[in-house]
Amino acid sequence: VEDPELVESVAHQLQQMKWVSVALAPVHLLALWCVTAALFWSLGTLAEGTLRFRTALCIAAYAAVPTALGRALDLAVTWFQGPEFTSGMVPVLTSASSIAVLFPGLSQPEWLLALLKHVTVFSAWSAGLWAIGLREATPTTWGRAGFAAGFVWMMYLAAATVGEVISASLTRMTIPG
Repeated sequence: VEDPELVESVAHQLQQMKWVSVALAPVHLLALWCVTAALFWSLGTLAEGTLRFRTALCIAAYAAVPTALGRALDLAVTWFQGPEFTSGMVPVLTSASSIAVLFPGLSQPEWLLALLKHVTVFSAWSAGLWAIGLREATPTTWGRAGFAAGFVWMMYLAAATVGEVISASLTRMTIPG
């Protein structure tokens, strides 16, 4: 792209996106902890009735450290290298540690690519810590703790995958003029 106004406009928008991402990261993290705790609390209440919400929130918060490290890595890569762009100059903000990085030529099926983008070493590490936290904080078995952690992790992966596929389909749509 050789249009200097377009390049300047995109650079300005990216600079603003950087600061908005930094400002909203703690809010997003707190919301994620609360949703995770609510899911664990509801599963724990249904299964054994011994998990308090406060305990579930502590498990979610402690196990979020790897997720925070992964997001920091993604932010650093985007901050210093800049995002990739589609042909329509839309920035593509993908995880630097996702499994999708291992398949650079994969573009179809869309849902598989979206799923692989959200499977990271850090998210799996957090899911493992969820299982350990649930096992240690409640009188449950390793199997039940692993099932609960895996179930919540799969729910997050499914929601993120569906959201990305819907977002991608909406950006491809054209408005008749």
